[in-house]
Amino acid sequence: MAFLVGCGTAPIDEEYQKENTGTVEATTTSINIDDSEKIIENGGVEEEKEATEKVIPTERTVDTQGNYPWQYFTQDYIEEMLQDGEIIYILDDAEMLEQHIIDTASMETDNNDFLIQNKKDSSDSFAKTVELFLSEVEEFIENKEYVNKLKEIRIALLNHEYDLIITLTEEAKQIRESE
Repeated sequence: MAFLVGCGTAPIDEEYQKENTGTVEATTTSINIDDSEKIIENGGVEEEKEATEKVIPTERTVDTQGNYPWQYFTQDYIEEMLQDGEIIYILDDAEMLEQHIIDTASMETDNNDFLIQNKKDSSDSFAKTVELFLSEVEEFIENKEYVNKLKEIRIALLNHEYDLIITLTEEAKQIRESE
């Protein structure tokens, strides 16, 4: 029989107890669970485990010199820093990210090949930025509709569907602001 100190008594298997003692004892177990604890099942034995509380980062661990990460660092360098555990993106970046995506999709090209290519490159770049942003902050976004909308925006950016990008980004902005 296993005993858990400080957790009450271990569950009693009535059949086991009947076979070994001939009687069944009545037992009660009460366990109070607060926000910092959860009970998990482990081979038939209940254990208390400390839950890891999600702390939403509000500051970066890197210096962007007053810029947003996508304005200051290359995407390759951002990926390296993320792999090293740095905090690059924070939830507060969402508003300006949305605005920069709309600005990119709204760029006038005047049928100029250079401007058209620049708009495509910017669109591709923001698709990667959305991917990196979500890789870092998605777990802290409670409204999954907003996350899904950002994923739709990313696909539209990759497909260079500029009118759709603007529409989806405005929808994402409304979802985020409604929280």
